[in-house]
Amino acid sequence: MDSDHEQGPSRKKIAKESRDKEKLSSVQEKYKRERLTPTLFQAVFDDLSGSSSEETDIGTDTDESSEHLETETADEDLGSDESEESEVETATRARRGTGARARARHTTRTPVPTDSDEGWCSDNTAPFVDNFTGTPGLTVPVPTTVLGFIQLFLTQKLLKYIAYETNLYASRSRARTGQKTKNRWEPVTVKEIARYLGLTILMGICPLQRLRMYWQTGRFWYLLCFNTFMTGKRFEMSARYFHVYNNKSIPQGQGVDKLIKVRSLMQYLLNRFKTIYIPNKNLSLNEGTMPWRGRLSFKTYNPNKPDKYGIKLCMLAEANSSYIYDFEIYSGVGKTIMISIIFSPKLSYNDGIQAD
Repeated sequence: MDSDHEQGPSRKKIAKESRDKEKLSSVQEKYKRERLTPTLFQAVFDDLSGSSSEETDIGTDTDESSEHLETETADEDLGSDESEESEVETATRARRGTGARARARHTTRTPVPTDSDEGWCSDNTAPFVDNFTGTPGLTVPVPTTVLGFIQLFLTQKLLKYIAYETNLYASRSRARTGQKTKNRWEPVTVKEIARYLGLTILMGICPLQRLRMYWQTGRFWYLLCFNTFMTGKRFEMSARYFHVYNNKSIPQGQGVDKLIKVRSLMQYLLNRFKTIYIPNKNLSLNEGTMPWRGRLSFKTYNPNKPDKYGIKLCMLAEANSSYIYDFEIYSGVGKTIMISIIFSPKLSYNDGIQAD
C-alpha cells in the first residue's frame, strides 16, 4: 500500500513535467520566427501561464483525464472537425486557445468611453476640402533686373521711413554734440539708407572677420564697391543710429511686445509678401533659425542644429519655390504675438510705415 501511495504522486509529478516541457516546446515553436518586442511579451507570458493555471483549477488526477479535457477544450474553442490529429497538436491548439482567452480577458479591462465625443471616431468619411480658386503668380509686372525684384520689397516709402526714424533717433541721442568734426552726425538721405542696406546684404554674401576689413585697400580681400559707395566712418555712424521705430511710442509696464521696435517693419514686409505674390495650393509650415550670438532675451539654443544659437522663426512658405508667404518670430513662451493687423492708410511716420 505504501509503495502504491508513493508511486501515485511521483507519476503525477512526471506527467506534469512532461506537460510543461511539451508546453514550452510548443511556445518556442510558435514564436521562433517572431521578433520579441515589449508588446509581444504579454502574449508569450499568457501562452506559458494560461494553460498551466487552467490545468491547476481543473485538478486532474490521471494523464488520461487531462488529455481528455485538453481535447475537449480545443474542440470547443477552435471548432476543429479533424479527428485524426495527434495528441501533441491537440494540446498545442488547446494552449493557444487558452492564451487567446487570457489576452481577451486582459484587454477587456480597459474602460470603454460611453460618450462618443471622448473616443475615437469610427467614421472613415474623407474630409471635405474646398477647391483651390487662386491664381498663383505675381500680381505686379515682372521686373527685368535683379534690382527691380529687390525694390518690390524695399520700396521708396520704406526707405523714407527708415531715414526719418534714423535721423530722429540720432537727434535725440545728441549726436551733433561731438567736438570733432568727423564724429558729428549728418542727417542721412534716402540714397544713403539704400546704400547702407545694400552693403549690409553684400557683407552677408562675402563675410569677413572684421568690419574694417571691407575698407582696407591694398589687401587681397579688398572689395572696391565699399569705398565707392560709402566711407567706413559713415557706415559705422549709420549703423550706430539705425532705427525703425520711435522710442517715445514704446509703452511702459509689463507685457510689452519684445519685438515692438521692429514690429512696424515686419508688418510692412508681410503685407508686401502677401500682396505681390499669390502662392500655389501646396504650402509648407516649418521653422528656421537665424544665426545670432549677441545679447537677446528670446535667443534660442539647439545643440542639434548647425547654428546652435539664433532667432527662431515660424514660416509659411510655398512648397515648390520656398517663397515665404507669412512668418512669425519666436519671442519666448507666451510672449509671441501673432500677426493679424491689417494696414490702414491712416498710418503716419509717428505710428509706423505708411501703407501703400
